[in-house]
Amino acid sequence: MNDMHLLDMPPDKMEGEVVAALFFKDDRPLAGAAALLDWRLNGHLTKQLLSGSVTGTSRDLLLVQNNGKLDSDWVLFVGAGRRKEISGDQCLRLLAKIFRTCHLAGFTRIAICLDIDSSLSKKELTTLVNEAYNAGPYTGIDYLLTLAPVAYDTTRQVSEND
Repeated sequence: MNDMHLLDMPPDKMEGEVVAALFFKDDRPLAGAAALLDWRLNGHLTKQLLSGSVTGTSRDLLLVQNNGKLDSDWVLFVGAGRRKEISGDQCLRLLAKIFRTCHLAGFTRIAICLDIDSSLSKKELTTLVNEAYNAGPYTGIDYLLTLAPVAYDTTRQVSEND
């Protein structure tokens, strides 16, 4: 069984082979972890949204390689439907999708950003993460989890390395 590491850090600073973030059909402009990661990836997700390649439905998956501005090697953007309509069951399905996708891609170190507007408590969300992990053949996968809502400030001072 995996030892879950619950963190309070921005998604661009989470270490792992891949950082997974939800993006929602009704978030325009993007919000939360997806917005911060998209900004760090020079608007890659936004460009895909504008072209119609992805829309934020639960069918959407977009894997993007790090451009040197993140602490993880890859970002997995996972469409999650409508933010305001997310339920415990839907969250469990999305988490299972994240684990399954990462497992099939060969990732063994996953950072998950679960910044949803929900009536679910942190304890309920961590229970759902463990449930999704334990439901599959995911031994050997280590994961970090952040449940903190992400508010990012694009007006902050940016160094040359950013």
